[in-house]
Amino acid sequence: MGLWNLSDRSTLVSPSFSHSASDEATLAGGAFFGLGDDEIDLSGGLPSEYGVAGTTVYLSVSIFSLSASSIRRARSEAFNL
Repeated sequence: MGLWNLSDRSTLVSPSFSHSASDEATLAGGAFFGLGDDEIDLSGGLPSEYGVAGTTVYLSVSIFSLSASSIRRARSEAFNL
């Protein structure tokens, strides 16, 4: 994903990934990169919207599970069709 400020020509780029590790687990991650003028002037105001954002990296692990009672209910519903 990318965002571009047409006024100050700064950009926020965000590459990401998602991987299904199994039927019950997903691994995802990515980063945000702010590109543009990043030198702050003490006279006031930001030099650019995304240039001062810096870099942020994230990682997410999702694990999905069913309780024993919901598995029994799903099995009974499947056989009662």
